[in-house]
Formats: sequence, C-alpha cells, structure tokens
Amino acid sequence: MDTHPWDTQALQRRQEYQLEREQLVAEYEAKCGPYIINSNQVAGDQWTWIHNPWPWEYSKEG
Repeated sequence: MDTHPWDTQALQRRQEYQLEREQLVAEYEAKCGPYIINSNQVAGDQWTWIHNPWPWEYSKEG
C-alpha cells in the first residue's frame, strides 16, 4: 500500500484479509482463550496475567 496508494484492488484485498483474520481470531479465542496477552500487565511487583485462567482452564461452553 505504501508504493501503490491508489490501488483499490489491493486495498479491497487487505480489508478482506483483515476481516478474515478477525473472524479467525474470534473463533480461536472462543475455543482456546486469548490469542494475544498484553505483556505489560504489571501490578506492583508481579505480573497480573498470572491470575487469569490458563489456556487449559477455559471451558468450551464459555
């Protein structure tokens, strides 16, 4: 997109791929939990993610 900013076909494809990615991430997260964990979660002297459910602790029922 940087070298061809007026390429509407490329922009359309990018938007389609972005939508597909969002759908796939949502599907993954529904089955397995968070796709990306914010690594900057710190409270005091510990990581806050340690208190969240581990991937195997998520239930399929939600």
